[in-house]
Amino acid sequence: MASGKEMLVWRSGSLFAATTLIALLLLPVSLEAQETRQPLQRMIDKFSTRYSVTVMVVALLSFAGFKLIGQLPWTDSAYR
Repeated sequence: MASGKEMLVWRSGSLFAATTLIALLLLPVSLEAQETRQPLQRMIDKFSTRYSVTVMVVALLSFAGFKLIGQLPWTDSAYR
């Protein structure tokens, strides 16, 4: 380090070349799989969003119903 003329030498072996070749062959296949999955993923996202909102609304309405109709304390209403 004192002279400032140090050099880093790196040689790639056959393992690196094989790994690079495999990565280059798999990249187009991976990209194609991601593109075909996107429409299905959008449908799943829409369904899960609607399902989650529906479950939360039903839970809140059930809680309110037990609280108002049953005249129970809120802790008992939450556990029924």
